[in-house]
Amino acid sequence: MQREPRLDLVISDVGLPGIGGRELVEEIRRQRPGIGVLLITGYAEDATNVQRFLGQDMHLLQKPFAIEVLGARIRDILENQDQG
Repeated sequence: MQREPRLDLVISDVGLPGIGGRELVEEIRRQRPGIGVLLITGYAEDATNVQRFLGQDMHLLQKPFAIEVLGARIRDILENQDQG
């Protein structure tokens, strides 16, 4: 992150070895508060649990998904981030 002056979006799996995706995002946001976040998971979660897990302006995409769905979500997040 120190080498890249502009980062617009972090995409991470929720289940990472050692540190979870949510913890990774929290650390990144300490350094880059306005960065967009898309977390990806293969776990089936109900809407209540998802909302408790996600932080402000964090988005979740469940596996499996088509590459077109991923692209659409990325575009949506970046477009809304630019407006905010």
